[in-house]
Amino acid sequence: MKTALYAESPELLGELREYCDHRGWQIAGEYGQLNTLMLDAAKRAFDAVVVWRWLPFQALQTFRSLGIEIIHYREAIQSHALFAAISDDIRLKFGRGDE
Repeated sequence: MKTALYAESPELLGELREYCDHRGWQIAGEYGQLNTLMLDAAKRAFDAVVVWRWLPFQALQTFRSLGIEIIHYREAIQSHALFAAISDDIRLKFGRGDE
């Protein structure tokens, strides 16, 4: 999947880059300016955009109308951590099932 990365600082872009690399996603571009990201979205330069924080409503509508998936990095990480904690709790309460 070709992804675009959008964050307002280089440090945050680094975290998004690692997130995509870990999943094997191809990085089509890195953006710090929303208007540049939107121009490339209109050209369909990528299939998904990984964002650090939520985008303005108009940008979200544009991505959806173009069929571009929006992946919210912080929300995905928090969901993963919550799932892991719940899974661990279930294993502790009910055993692993392999004993």
